[in-house]
Amino acid sequence: VNASAAATASREHLTFNPQRSQQPRITVTYQSSDIRDVIAAFATFSQRTIVIGKDVQGTVTAEIKDQPWDVALQAVLQAQGLAASEENTGIISVDSYANILAKEANEPLTTQLVAINYASASSLVQTIASLLSKDCSKAGLTTAASGANTSQNVQGAATCIVRGGVVADTSTNTLLVTEVASRMPDLMGY
Repeated sequence: VNASAAATASREHLTFNPQRSQQPRITVTYQSSDIRDVIAAFATFSQRTIVIGKDVQGTVTAEIKDQPWDVALQAVLQAQGLAASEENTGIISVDSYANILAKEANEPLTTQLVAINYASASSLVQTIASLLSKDCSKAGLTTAASGANTSQNVQGAATCIVRGGVVADTSTNTLLVTEVASRMPDLMGY
């Protein structure tokens, strides 16, 4: 592994947006490197705690030139069929999409009241509802597809089950949002 890195910006939250990311920039080359070693190098460079799922495996060959570390990490993970999620504590978890969705599917829901200013709460219901976490597991697809024409139902991506919900209280211009606890901060950031 030939690795050199240059930090040119302050450390902030994981943003995964190359146009807006203010994370330190990294230049590094990996040649058939174990994915766990690559993730450990990103953890060291970013000075963040990154926890790797037990099923994460593979090798990485990549040349990253002067990119924000969070954007580079996202690209490496996507190429491996992996994803990162940041916990409320700031710890970053790396695992397969399936394992992350399974974890969210078992996580308890929480409800929060959100006072709305400068807009009608009822006008935001559809937007917030589209951002709620969805369970698109095979069990959800099988249940939704239990009809006479199952092959057509399974092909449609609209068989996901939304776990949370959102309701507008027009008298107080407030939203009542129910969502998976780990996703609530991201949802409230919109």
